[in-house]
Amino acid sequence: MNQCLTLEPNHQQALTNLGNIYMEWNMVVVVVAAAQYYKATLNVTTRLSAPYNNLVIIYKHQDYIRAIQDVIQDYIWAIVVRPTMAEAHANFGFCL
Repeated sequence: MNQCLTLEPNHQQALTNLGNIYMEWNMVVVVVAAAQYYKATLNVTTRLSAPYNNLVIIYKHQDYIRAIQDVIQDYIWAIVVRPTMAEAHANFGFCL
């Protein structure tokens, strides 16, 4: 992945995949890196739903202090981008 980003720093799928890898490790420092990759993905494109959804999962599991309105907005975007994403709908309901 890092080689891919060296060649194409804004490769949206590589950024998202690195976020996924770091999130799976589930360590605080690594999860912060995962959040950075998801945010980098969203700086490149807003057409992927997973980065929105995964950011909120990180915030929920790591007890990040974040305005509830921002969390709700991320879920809304995840659902707008991919209306059939059941996980986003379920997490949105949990958040509410």
